Amino acid sequence: MTADCRLQAVRQSAFSDGYALLCYLLQSPTQHMLDELDQASPGADMLAIAQEIGAHDERVTQACACFDQVSEEIRAGKVSLTDFRAEYTRLFRHPKHPALYPYEALFLDAQRVSQGQTSTHPVLFVNAEATDAKAAYKAAGFAFETYKLPADHITIELEFMAKAHFVVAEQLVSADADAAYDAPDAEQLAGAACADEAAQPACDDERLARAQAALKAFRSQHVANWMPAFFDALANETTSTFYRGVALFGCVLTSFDQED
Repeated sequence: MTADCRLQAVRQSAFSDGYALLCYLLQSPTQHMLDELDQASPGADMLAIAQEIGAHDERVTQACACFDQVSEEIRAGKVSLTDFRAEYTRLFRHPKHPALYPYEALFLDAQRVSQGQTSTHPVLFVNAEATDAKAAYKAAGFAFETYKLPADHITIELEFMAKAHFVVAEQLVSADADAAYDAPDAEQLAGAACADEAAQPACDDERLARAQAALKAFRSQHVANWMPAFFDALANETTSTFYRGVALFGCVLTSFDQED
């Protein structure tokens, strides 16, 4: 495997891990989640992911510090599942006025209203953002229906991004392996008068190109459309050290992913 493809695959895998971690941390809190935080902070994983994507950002250090503090508070009995659920409900699940909508369409509509524009009154499950996301999931073979949530819910979009990055990483490895397999051997090269570096098989084949195109399209049409603003708003809104850590890491991951 060439060094360039190896680095690309590692970076794509790291983005996949980062999105999967965010997806998990934004699920409704459970005792299992608290037990895992009691055993270990996810800070070490975040640091490793940040290093592999090249994110040398102070917010990563701050996020890790948040999770280290949360783990210590859980062990000391200073925070409980009730505390986690209360803040989760206030932020995302309040029946009338959640602090932040975890749905792309509703979040964007709330932003428009806050800027003095007229609400478009999007309906859960049936709106442009959810419909477009659903089409992207179907094209990629991503079965999101098991969630029983609108297609534009943040956890579903995060999981899709985790899977999309993973597919690109897999295709990078596969394409490079195919290139190595098809490459001429030493004798063939010796007899080739015009053999040069430009004639070598490329690292990206048609499947890789399709995977990258699908990832790029969803990232530009959905992730960039609202997630950086969502995580920034979460960092400013939450009173919880836990969700501040989630927000800081989300800000870093989505901002660095836009650079590809």
